[in-house]
Amino acid sequence: MLLNLSATAAVLMRMHGMPIEHRGAMLARLQHFLRLGFPFVRTRRASISIGIEEALKLAFAFELADAGFAPTRAVRLLQGDWVPIRSAIAQAWSEMSDTTADGPSGTELEIFPNALAEIASAVLAADAPLHEAGGLVVRDSAGAPSRVRAPGPVLRVDVGRMAARLGAAVVIEGLAPAQDVQRAFEAFADDVLGPERISGSRTD
Repeated sequence: MLLNLSATAAVLMRMHGMPIEHRGAMLARLQHFLRLGFPFVRTRRASISIGIEEALKLAFAFELADAGFAPTRAVRLLQGDWVPIRSAIAQAWSEMSDTTADGPSGTELEIFPNALAEIASAVLAADAPLHEAGGLVVRDSAGAPSRVRAPGPVLRVDVGRMAARLGAAVVIEGLAPAQDVQRAFEAFADDVLGPERISGSRTD
């Protein structure tokens, strides 16, 4: 599953319920992310082909933007903490019994948009990664955090549901059939978790 810039804009607009007259603003925001080297570094003449992992990065970036994160802050967080984020997305999607239905997936990422997170990190542990001291908390379906909590406001992102919304938007926009989207997510989860991953109660 590969998307060009225009198709990616259509998918993100569908996910966020944006009207068609905002397409120019969406394309401008996507171009800004590309200039920041996100979701990949682009050479000047290279065509833009956005695969499933890049689309997930952009979907998450727009969740952050919707919550008020400036593009540079969103990119910094995602580039620094993409490994635990992608693992949480892959696991949440794999465990969903129905990737087309609305409702919580059972896995949330809690992001603490604390401007002093780096200082908190230095205070808590000199070598602690940002996501352990002030940026990111992974909370599983039992509600148990797997990272250190930090004080301040919290943004919760249901990553399994975000992935399902992304896939649904691709299908609704007529950019790929549902089977191709399913296979793309399967390949992503296999790449992240390994082919022996547990797929919950979902059948292929």
